[in-house]
Amino acid sequence: MDVRAGQLVAWVVADRDEAAIRSALAAQLPASLVPQRVVAVDALPRGASGKVDRARLPDPGVTAADYVAPASDIEQALADIWGEVLRVPRVGTRDDFFALGGHSLLLPEVALRLRERLGVEVPVRTLLQEPQIAELALSVEEALLDQLEGGEQ
Repeated sequence: MDVRAGQLVAWVVADRDEAAIRSALAAQLPASLVPQRVVAVDALPRGASGKVDRARLPDPGVTAADYVAPASDIEQALADIWGEVLRVPRVGTRDDFFALGGHSLLLPEVALRLRERLGVEVPVRTLLQEPQIAELALSVEEALLDQLEGGEQ
C-alpha cells in the first residue's frame, strides 16, 4: 500500500474487482486502513534486490474527477481545517482523514479548530468514526442545531 494523490492505494495480485477486495478488507480492517483504491496487477514489479519497486507500480488512476468539492459552508470549513492540520492543499468531501495522512493524535486539533471556527463541540470519537467530510458535515450540522435548540430553552 502507498499514499498517492492523497489516497491510500493497494496493488494486489488478484482476479477479483476493486469493490470486492475493498469490501473484504473493510470486514477485516479499521476504516482508516481500508485503501480507497485497489489496483489489480498480474505481478508486483521487483527490483534487483527482490523488493517491490514502487516507482514501477502502475498509476492507480486517481484523477481530478475523483475530487468532490465541498458543497456547503460546513463542508468547506471542514476541508479548510483538514487541509491546515494535514498540510494538504486540496481536500474533497470524499477524502478520508486517515488516508490523507491523519492519525488519532491530530483529531483533538481538528476538534479545537472546529470549536474556534464554527463554535461547535464535536467529540473526538465522532471525528474518528466519521473520517470523510461528507459524513462528518452531517454530524457537525446536527451538533450546531442541538446547540441552537439548547440555547433557546
